[in-house]
Amino acid sequence: MICTNIDNWLRNYMEQTVIWIVQLDDGTTVYQDDDRPGMEDEPPAWLRLKEHVKENDLKIIALKLRFRDNVKHVENNADGYYFARGVRGNAGGYNKYFYSIGVAKKNNVGEYKLFVDKWMTPELIKFNDGETEERGLSEIKGDALIVNKEIQIAQ
Repeated sequence: MICTNIDNWLRNYMEQTVIWIVQLDDGTTVYQDDDRPGMEDEPPAWLRLKEHVKENDLKIIALKLRFRDNVKHVENNADGYYFARGVRGNAGGYNKYFYSIGVAKKNNVGEYKLFVDKWMTPELIKFNDGETEERGLSEIKGDALIVNKEIQIAQ
């Protein structure tokens, strides 16, 4: 079950944490609603989205990150999208939490690649001096990548 409406719980959640918001090619807007009461036994929102997209033959056409009124738009109409959470620890310091957000598209030599940016949360500031990491699609393991059905990934 995906979240497609902003109810009171989601409104409060968006004031406390960064969420992703996805637009699908059928016009549906999907909201990250991890930690929703009563959904503890359900997979994370990204995995529920991945299943919904696959079962209904849909595509993600836009993705953005939001924390309160701070909204960061990710490239529209990519061939796929990637989402993962991360934490970077500092010896004797505090941890930095981030979202890794990627878009799958062809690079300048025509190969499909994943271009990943890391966004500190909740500030939504890119780290690594804003440098985008380029990865091969076949390097991506697990369920973090949702690609359009037309894209073939060499395994």
